[in-house]
Amino acid sequence: MNIVQENPRRSDNGKIANFVTKLWFIVHRKDFSPIVGWREDGVSFVIRDSDRFTEEVLPLYFKGKNFSSFVRQLNMYGFYKVEAKRSEICFANPLFAEGREADLTKIKRKSQKAKNQQEEEHTTTEVEQVDNSSAKEYNNLLRQQLEDLHARRAQQTDLESKIRSSLKQIEDNLHILRREIYVRDQKVKKSPENIDMLFRKDSQDLDMFFRSPLPVSYTHLRAHETPEHLVCRLLLEKKK
Repeated sequence: MNIVQENPRRSDNGKIANFVTKLWFIVHRKDFSPIVGWREDGVSFVIRDSDRFTEEVLPLYFKGKNFSSFVRQLNMYGFYKVEAKRSEICFANPLFAEGREADLTKIKRKSQKAKNQQEEEHTTTEVEQVDNSSAKEYNNLLRQQLEDLHARRAQQTDLESKIRSSLKQIEDNLHILRREIYVRDQKVKKSPENIDMLFRKDSQDLDMFFRSPLPVSYTHLRAHETPEHLVCRLLLEKKK
C-alpha cells in the first residue's frame, strides 16, 4: 500500500510536531476512510474500526500496534475524546481541524509538568466524584437511620401514652376500692344497735340468703373476723 505524503503547509512560526504530521496524513487518506477520517463537523476525527486501525494503520506510521500508546500520544498533544456512536471513537483538538493546516504548528507536546498537573487534576476530579458519590450514599444512609429513629420514637411515645393511661385507670380503680373498703369497715364498726336494726330490716333477705348456697370463698371466716362480722359483711355484699 502506497502512503500518500500530503505534507501540511508549514507556517512561518515553526515546525509541526512529527506526531501531528503523521496524524494529519492518516486522517486525510481517502483509502483509510472506512477505518478513520474526519467527521462531518470537520473539527474532530473518528476511528470507525479500532481493530483495523490497530492492525493496518498504526504499523504504517508508528512502531508497533499499540493502540493505548497512540491514545496516550493524543492526550499528550491536547486531544480529548468526544461523544460518538457506540462502535466509534472520536477525538478533537481546537487546533486540529479540516482546512486549518496553519494551526498545526500551535499544537505542542505537553511538558512533564503540564502532564503531571493534568493527571493530578484528572485524579482530583475522579476523587471528588468518588467522594461526592460516597457522601451522597452516606447522607442517604443517615437520612434512613434518622427516619427509623423518628418512627421508633413515635412508637415509643404511643406506648408510653398507653402505659400512662393504664396506670391512671389502675389508680382510679384502687381509689374506688379503698373507698369501698373504708365504707364497709365503718359500717362494721358501728354499734350493736345498728347491727340489730340491719338484722330486723333485712330479715327476709337474710333468710333468703341462708337458703341459697354460699360461694366457696365465703365458707371460711376471714382473719380476725367474728361470725357477726361475717353475717354483716355477707348482707352488705348481697345488697350490692
